[in-house]
Amino acid sequence: ITYSFVYGDVLFLVYSLQDWWRSSSGEASMKSTYLSTDVKNWFKEQIALYPNTKYRVTLSHKNIFSGSGHSVDAETPLFREIMLPIIKECEIDLAIQGHDHCYEVIGPVDPDSRTLIEGSVTDTTHVEINTNTNMTGITGGTYTTDDGTLYFIGATCGRKRYYPHSRERMENDYTEDPALLKDNKHHNVKNYFDLFTGMFGQPEAPCFTKVTVKDDCIELNSYTADDDRGNVSLINTMRIVRTKPHTVPVLN
Repeated sequence: ITYSFVYGDVLFLVYSLQDWWRSSSGEASMKSTYLSTDVKNWFKEQIALYPNTKYRVTLSHKNIFSGSGHSVDAETPLFREIMLPIIKECEIDLAIQGHDHCYEVIGPVDPDSRTLIEGSVTDTTHVEINTNTNMTGITGGTYTTDDGTLYFIGATCGRKRYYPHSRERMENDYTEDPALLKDNKHHNVKNYFDLFTGMFGQPEAPCFTKVTVKDDCIELNSYTADDDRGNVSLINTMRIVRTKPHTVPVLN
């Protein structure tokens, strides 16, 4: 399903990464006509229809960056190779992702260097590190997306749960050998753990996130829910802000 909608001052773009193989020559070629042509042109068409929205947000099930079980999926380097230039050109502020059933806050990431945008994260709170619930020991935060994109995975509302990878594991999984990227055991993001700038862990309960569009930010409030009674507890609050106006990419 591919569709868009505008809510307040935000353009939401919902698309399918897992259809990357359509009209493609295969994973080994690191090419996907569906992503590089169909998705790219659709993004640009939607932006041209709504050029004055302050924020641009994508939603997809599979992820471009993640730090748990799916961080080493064989097709993910292909997603980064193709989608990061598109995300840069379209100036996406927030990429809401799924697939990894873990709570992950990543970036804002520079799409060219795949590193953290310097000075883009403020107002975080440091808490005790826990190798399950919060590997970074960080909560909260204001994320400025003028020059990069924040990637967010909001854990899961179900019972299947993944756990965060440590810095050591991420470093051990890194490779520059293209052949090893196909074994579902490696990734090609250098210093991967440094991209995790907020809460990073398994909440150990069904989790959901409320997205609120405000005059000065997009606010994300994440909650866990009691399995039996449905009582909720706030576990994290983040703000996404943009101070630079967007540009409108040129349509092909």
